Amino acid sequence: MNINLIYVKKPKQQMKKKCPLCEYRSSLKKKLISHFEVNHDIQIIRSYTNFAKIEEFKEYLKTIEKNTKSRFVKKISTTNILKFDCNRSGEYVPIKNRNRALEMNGSNKINAFCPASLTVRINKNGTYQCEFLENHIGHTNDMGHFFLSEEDRNNFAVKIASKIPFDAILDNVRDAVEGDYVDRLHLLTKRDLYNIEKSFNLNSVRHCNDAVSVDSLVNEMSKEENNCVLFYKPQDSLSKDYSQLKKEDFILIIMNSVQCHLLKKYGSDCICLDGTHGTNGYNFELITLLVIDDMRQLFPCAFMITDY
Repeated sequence: MNINLIYVKKPKQQMKKKCPLCEYRSSLKKKLISHFEVNHDIQIIRSYTNFAKIEEFKEYLKTIEKNTKSRFVKKISTTNILKFDCNRSGEYVPIKNRNRALEMNGSNKINAFCPASLTVRINKNGTYQCEFLENHIGHTNDMGHFFLSEEDRNNFAVKIASKIPFDAILDNVRDAVEGDYVDRLHLLTKRDLYNIEKSFNLNSVRHCNDAVSVDSLVNEMSKEENNCVLFYKPQDSLSKDYSQLKKEDFILIIMNSVQCHLLKKYGSDCICLDGTHGTNGYNFELITLLVIDDMRQLFPCAFMITDY
């Protein structure tokens, strides 16, 4: 007798999100939004903005994070929609075999649902429409729970690979603080730099020659979708485009797309250059190009490491 076994796959159950103000749970965002408004008398604020280019949205997102002292993480990315949620929203999931303890201020997650989010719909004509839910519920916007942006991490990775000492990097960041405004970047610690060093695999020996090590990092970054290396001229080579550069000269310039957009937007007003000497054993110089944004704050738009 032949027995055919049929396995029926159980439908995947969606995790129910918890209201941060009571014990109500739902797997549907719309129901949680309605719950806030009906049961807790909280009016969810929505705003809509259109963008011609994705760079404009990135600047808009950066401005929101700066003004509201919050961070958003990408949760959904398809051909026609992008979704960013508050980084505090959700439940903390312990990492198996975690060797180090949690930070003193605990997990970023509030073990509940925060409605603050941005949903970007990509139109057929290539423009972008953003819906912004502004309310943060269930937590305060404490910078101790922020993480460094991808652009900042990439910039610091290049400096670390160029053998600029951690203390010099930290001093440069501290010197950039103006007035009473403090961003997550200004709270940079050596632990942040060690984490960047580890995540970019910079603490491993790419090559006994530091120049080859930097060259390897630049090649890796050039393969990324958002390559921030604007210009690179290693030592012991000649530049076809810039014949005035000598064979022994070294130049590395980094700028991401958001920095480029801000330079075009604010560069006609005022441009500043800041040079930092003696940051490593090679006597290289770190030169920072800055502009003044609409909040009259200095914003770094490009970095150049050179001995030229």
